[in-house]
Amino acid sequence: MNLSLEDLPGESWIPIPIQSFENRFMISNKGRVKRLKGWTSKGRKIFLKEQILSQFHDTQ
Repeated sequence: MNLSLEDLPGESWIPIPIQSFENRFMISNKGRVKRLKGWTSKGRKIFLKEQILSQFHDTQ
């Protein structure tokens, strides 16, 4: 899977149409999921960089 932040040829992005995710994640017409940069608080404030998320198959 291509985890580069550069768009693939012909790739376009739209916000994930779930209210709690729309400002955090985007999905492309190529099936890739991008986490947008921003702050999160998991006990303390952490800045997360923009990242293409790797996909996995949950066997449970």
